[in-house]
Amino acid sequence: MSDATASRGPQFLAHRGYQVRYPENTRESLAAAVDTGAVYIEFDVQLSRDGVPVVLHDPTLLRTADIDRRVFDLSARELADVEVNERSRLGDAFTDVLLPSLEDVAWQLVAWPNVTAFVELKPQSMTRFGSSAMVDAVLHALRDVLDRCVLISFVHDVVRETRERASVPVGWVLSEWNPGVLATAEAMPPEFLFFNEKLLPPVGPVWPGPWTWVCYDIVDYSRALALHERGIDVISTFDIARMLAAHQASLNS
Repeated sequence: MSDATASRGPQFLAHRGYQVRYPENTRESLAAAVDTGAVYIEFDVQLSRDGVPVVLHDPTLLRTADIDRRVFDLSARELADVEVNERSRLGDAFTDVLLPSLEDVAWQLVAWPNVTAFVELKPQSMTRFGSSAMVDAVLHALRDVLDRCVLISFVHDVVRETRERASVPVGWVLSEWNPGVLATAEAMPPEFLFFNEKLLPPVGPVWPGPWTWVCYDIVDYSRALALHERGIDVISTFDIARMLAAHQASLNS
C-alpha cells in the first residue's frame, strides 16, 4: 500500500465476500462484493476427498448446507451438487447456490483484473492430507491468476512453505500476540499479518515491520478509523457495502 493510499484511510477487504447479505464463500457472495466496489476479497479453501480445493470455511457442511458430512469425506463431483444456501441464517432468500471449487472462483477472478484475492488454507484439510498436498492443489487451481492472489493461513509452517515454493505474497493469521510471535514474523517476514481485534493490546501502535496489517470482523466504520490510527492498513469486514459507503461519504465530507 502506498503512502498516498494510506493517507486516505483504511482499505477494505470483503471477508468471505458480501457475507452479511449472501451465502458466504460462494460465487454469488464474491461477485456481489466486487459489484459494491471491493478490490480485495477473501475466501477459504478446504480439500475434497479426492484432493480438489473447494471454497468453504468449515470442515463440515452442516452450517452452510445443513448436511452433517465432512467436506473431505465427499468427492469433488459430489460437492459440486451441494447447495450452500445458509438457510439457518438467511432463510429462503437463496436457492441453487452451489458450493464452488477453487477453479470456479479462479475463473471469476480472470474477469476481475483489478481484484486481489486473499485465499486462506484451512488447517483441517492440511491435517487430513498434509500441507504439501494442499499447497500443491491450491497453487495449481490458481495458476492463471496467481499474480493477483495472496495465500494466507493460521499455520506458520504452511505460510513459510508457500513462500519457499511460489513467487506469491503470503499472509500469516495470528492466534497469539506476544514477543515470540513478533520474532517469528520478523524472521519470515510475510507481506501481510492478519489478526482478530480481540488480540490487540488496549493502547499503542501495532508492531512496525515490512508487512501490511489486516484486522478482521469489523463492521463499524468508526472502529475501522480508530484501528487505522493505530497502524492497521486493511480492515476485513462481513459488510463490505456498508463500509465502502461510509468511507466514500467520509472522503466526500
